[in-house]
Amino acid sequence: ISACLVGSEMCIRDRFTSMESGTFTLKEFWARRIRRLGPALLVVLAASLVAGWFLLLPTELEQLGRHVAAGVLFVSNLLLIFEAGYFDTGSELKPMLHLWSLGVEEQFYLLFPIVALLALRLRRNFLPIMVMLALASFGLNLLWMNTHPIGNFYSPLTRFWEILAGVILFLIIRNSGSSRVSAKKLRIWTTVTNPGFRSVLGLVLLIAAVIFVSDAQPYPGIQALLPVLAAVLLISAGESTFLNRKILSARPLVWVGLISFPLYLWHWPILSFSRIILGQDPPLWAKVILIFLAIALSWATYKWVEKPIRQLRISTRLISAVTSASAIVLTAGLLMSFQQGFPDRSPETKEAKIASSYFVGPLWEYSNNDLCNENYDFPERETLPWWFCMTNSNKTPDVVILGNSYANQIYPGLVQNGDFGDLTFLSIGICDPTWQEHPDLLMQCKLQQQHIYDIFLSADEPIRFVILGGMPVKGQWDDEYLVKLGRSISFFETQGAKVIVFSPHLIPAYAISSCYARPLIPATQDCIESKEIRDIAAKDFQTFSERIRQSNPEVLFFDQNSVFCDSDECRFKTEDGIPLYRDENFHLSEFASIE
Repeated sequence: ISACLVGSEMCIRDRFTSMESGTFTLKEFWARRIRRLGPALLVVLAASLVAGWFLLLPTELEQLGRHVAAGVLFVSNLLLIFEAGYFDTGSELKPMLHLWSLGVEEQFYLLFPIVALLALRLRRNFLPIMVMLALASFGLNLLWMNTHPIGNFYSPLTRFWEILAGVILFLIIRNSGSSRVSAKKLRIWTTVTNPGFRSVLGLVLLIAAVIFVSDAQPYPGIQALLPVLAAVLLISAGESTFLNRKILSARPLVWVGLISFPLYLWHWPILSFSRIILGQDPPLWAKVILIFLAIALSWATYKWVEKPIRQLRISTRLISAVTSASAIVLTAGLLMSFQQGFPDRSPETKEAKIASSYFVGPLWEYSNNDLCNENYDFPERETLPWWFCMTNSNKTPDVVILGNSYANQIYPGLVQNGDFGDLTFLSIGICDPTWQEHPDLLMQCKLQQQHIYDIFLSADEPIRFVILGGMPVKGQWDDEYLVKLGRSISFFETQGAKVIVFSPHLIPAYAISSCYARPLIPATQDCIESKEIRDIAAKDFQTFSERIRQSNPEVLFFDQNSVFCDSDECRFKTEDGIPLYRDENFHLSEFASIE
């Protein structure tokens, strides 16, 4: 839709300066984009920074400032590629996440008019060029969708084809002798098929996209063709078809279209802020209220910001004002990022600052050390999303800790426990001990399995203990899983090791950050739960352990949840305010590991 409209802005003589007449200029085109997008965007960004100052904890405000700065520069998608990873902050906790698509769009409009002018000066047919670029972008999208899913989602190179579809549509309309998207003038289309049929088919594809497009498959991928083709068909059908004239042109939908850009800007920050503050998804009734709030703010932004400024003549004064406002918002965002969210801005954030020292993220100082990587070098680690390899001695390990990041979290507690004397510990690998590949990540678990087995086979003396951590909870394991786990346990036992399986640790239903007060809002959770949650977890783990004992009766089991619970209740932070987790993925903090 955007590209079809912008294409008309660049080419239709009776509305704007024409590229064909030679009066089109890049300066005016980009100035028009600034006038169209800048004011509303800056209002939302500035409001988000103000809200963040009073509602967010230091680490949250630091991230918001960074994302606001990226939003001002239209590079949010590139920042998200850089930040992305298995342990990245959840999308619902990033109030500016939605600006990735605006970044892709404006990166396109930075390059598109340059390519168009170049093609015009070289007297090249523009339509074949756009088709080739769209095919190249779509092909790269198919090439990357499984190997680089995050980059594929956010990269402009793999998204441009979706915008180019609108350009191609406009050029076909233009070449058919039409200057408006009208059914009467789309003769090239009406000779192919009936406009009414195209509109219905477009609606069917749109409904199919709503039903069938899911995050179970890489996106964009092939499935992105559904909404793109739906939009192309609906636009190409023109304004005279029954569906477009009576339904899509109904006043309520037209009104939504008028506020669509402010609604795009407002809806996600409002939902995201509520999710951050509550520490969990808001209830349905609250979401309905928040959506109505977003609609009200969008209407106000359209009426008092967008509409008045859009009616102003493009001038140096107007562009300078928008540019100056952008510089102010950019500076404010960078300050909040570089100052680490201004942790001393209120008594509440000062208290949270102490807790924040424990929020070090999943990849912490106990992830890797040189001693381990030198003694147990795994060259393939360079290609992995992350790698755990920690040891405290050159000696053959007495205890090997295996599993995912929830196994590695045990390491500091063991190493710093004086009761274990001079034992040598080794935490290595990132795969579940069944060595199954993660569906979304290339972790080379089979190679890791061989590498770890080689450590046991080549050891100068038998390794005494193996600790298996990060075990699945109820519903995440089946008979096949138990068979594979039993094989791994049997291997370690044949090498003389005693296997100890740690229970899954308790995870609350809300973010640990919601247990801390904010400048204007008290803590929404107290991080205290009934010991019933431990009883349920213990019962589930007992079922799991009994199944393992059927094939491996010598295995020992350890319930690590005593760190959270006593006889009365379970706590996820201490009375002194120290959190027992170090990130939103509920990895144990160093304090909890030691305890």
